[in-house]
Amino acid sequence: MRDLCGGGKPAFIGICEARGPRELIEARSEGGSVHTCVTPDVDAWHERIAAAGTPGLTAPRLSAEYDVYGFFFRDPAGYLLEVQEFRSRQWPSV
Repeated sequence: MRDLCGGGKPAFIGICEARGPRELIEARSEGGSVHTCVTPDVDAWHERIAAAGTPGLTAPRLSAEYDVYGFFFRDPAGYLLEVQEFRSRQWPSV
């Protein structure tokens, strides 16, 4: 995807199976899906989402297993969302 954030830079949106038991009928349950947005500024997005009073917001952290830095929260409909930055050089920068 291109230009979702302006400036003609690459952008990524991912939908992955969540860890835990897989629930394919109800994606909002634990083990359903995770919708991920990739950004080079995870901390700024965390501050913005925290300022909005978003419930269930986790602190940003580095996952050494996947080499990504990010956080999770749930949208008003209960879907699990993730904001992350790829740290691995195998991904193009956004």
